[in-house]
Amino acid sequence: MVTLHKAQRTRAKLRVGLSGPSGSGKTLSALLLARGLTDNWDKICIIDTENGSGELYANHSVKMEDGSLYTIGEYNVITLKEFKPSDYM
Repeated sequence: MVTLHKAQRTRAKLRVGLSGPSGSGKTLSALLLARGLTDNWDKICIIDTENGSGELYANHSVKMEDGSLYTIGEYNVITLKEFKPSDYM
């Protein structure tokens, strides 16, 4: 049976997946998305499993589509040297 009810806003957790080949901008996109959601670089953390590549964008200027420059701030990084999927839990 179908029921009609009033819509209610609830607190839902965001689930986002970024995929693409190497060099396609996944890390940069994730940083910009996180910055848009938090509005604070101190609240952003990357879990780096690729030998320091997670730190490549800190204090780096990026040219946006409209031609303007945007500077990535200082964010937090956790570096995992040896890891397995359960380490992310």
